Amino acid sequence: MSPVASERPSLIVVAGRPGAGKGTQCARIAAEVSAAHLSLGDALRQHVARGTPLGLEVRPFVDAGRLVPDRFALDLIDAQLERERAPMVLLDGFPRNLAQAEALECRQPGAVSLAVLLAVPLTTVAERLRSRGRPDDGEPTLRERFASFEHDTKPMLTWYERRGSLVVIDADQPHGDVTVAVKALLARSHTNHRHPATALGRPAAGSSLFSR
Repeated sequence: MSPVASERPSLIVVAGRPGAGKGTQCARIAAEVSAAHLSLGDALRQHVARGTPLGLEVRPFVDAGRLVPDRFALDLIDAQLERERAPMVLLDGFPRNLAQAEALECRQPGAVSLAVLLAVPLTTVAERLRSRGRPDDGEPTLRERFASFEHDTKPMLTWYERRGSLVVIDADQPHGDVTVAVKALLARSHTNHRHPATALGRPAAGSSLFSR
């Protein structure tokens, strides 16, 4: 049974290209404020590593850097949210496409208070990923994941922008500065449930943060 509406956590969608710092920022912020950090990617990798029935089904998608079928992602997040009692939940890497975002809204009406895009240029994330050395950071897999962000995640971000929920943060700066910007944003969200799309942190050079 789902929690009653008054007990539901506020959901913060944290999006960005691979290497944008989603996991780093969510972990830092969850440790400093009353928030939980739910990472779809970490949960999927744990299932794959343990060889669970779910892990066996999603392994071909995870290994190839492709999005897992929506039903797996939604059911996994539903199960985690069912157990969560923190007042705020940072959704790291979920939803990743428009269908998932719309399904989340149907399952948790009005629960998403903000969608935060950590905007980082491709050159920066490429440098970060070369030094990270995670098994799913091989070049063919990364090409697939970057393409998925462009084709699947950007339309979702446009949807949140049109709903007045999207905030873009310049994450091409030291991690501590990004954390400060995100924490300030979350503090303001307590007094204003909806924000117009805006850019925080160091101003972007040239094209907008959203499009670069």
